[in-house]
Amino acid sequence: MKKTIFHKHIKTYTCLLVMIHYTHIVRNHVHREQVSKISNIFDISNLKESFLSSINWKRVVHKNIDKIQIKSISKKTRRQVNNELNETEIYKFNNKPNEKTQNKPHNSSNHTSNHTSNHTSNHTSNHKLEPQQFILNRRHRDQLFWNLYILHHGYDEYLKIDIHYGNTSISERQRACEYISKNVNLKTMNHKITKASIEEALSELICPEKKTSYYALCALCAFYKMKIIIFHPEKKYYIDFYNTVSYDKTHILQITQQGYKILCEDASEKDIEQVINNKIKYEHFTKPLKGMSAYKVDDLRKMAQKLNIDHQKNKQELYNSIYKYIG
Repeated sequence: MKKTIFHKHIKTYTCLLVMIHYTHIVRNHVHREQVSKISNIFDISNLKESFLSSINWKRVVHKNIDKIQIKSISKKTRRQVNNELNETEIYKFNNKPNEKTQNKPHNSSNHTSNHTSNHTSNHTSNHKLEPQQFILNRRHRDQLFWNLYILHHGYDEYLKIDIHYGNTSISERQRACEYISKNVNLKTMNHKITKASIEEALSELICPEKKTSYYALCALCAFYKMKIIIFHPEKKYYIDFYNTVSYDKTHILQITQQGYKILCEDASEKDIEQVINNKIKYEHFTKPLKGMSAYKVDDLRKMAQKLNIDHQKNKQELYNSIYKYIG
């Protein structure tokens, strides 16, 4: 039994719990009555940090190897186990209100003001956003899709997927396709999408490509009822995707050399302003700018100043320089 503590993964059905600095007891699921089934350690949320998972291995075990205690569970200690479970209320995690059901949809025009009141106390004027530490499985090459999955379902649900990522991806996309086909008109998205492009997006959901396209991203945003802002820190541009009818939350993704990273969940107005400040907004995800005739020289010079490029040029040169920089 003691040898198992050096394995990188410890499943809940092994009846073993390694505790650091304090002692809790978790019994084997065969002795449970009237409790939800535990499929892995992430189902025991309040003891998640105490398991010897691969995530906690380097962070906890190597620093506290001399303090590790082991308790094996037998039928003789069943009463003690029951008392401990009742005391810690460990299996009541499913009775907590679901946050997703509490977030009622609202019109996009009211979205900004609602977020302002919720986040004003949590953000200061000098607050700097840093990418979230969500580590994607290296086999999950479609980072855009999996980041959206995390934003909707949560990181713990993503970790539960383990080796079943193929089936999860297919089933999630199929659900999105069925929902959109019955309930959503993608022509209400903030980007103009032709009928042919809508069919292409739905086709991609059924038969996914290696990487999610921006057309499919529009469909997923409508399905998850979220607004996504994608920005490039070096090229200083951003693109937003949302359903103009309604959406629940705004999330911010950052483009990196490896793909995409989640910068901010449920972003406030201050978070959004911090990201889009001094950046150029794409007119459409297929083209960065409108035609040159749609801009005045002063407009192009302001854009050039945001990008820190030479703005003492004629209109044609300014337009070409900006297009090349952010394109």
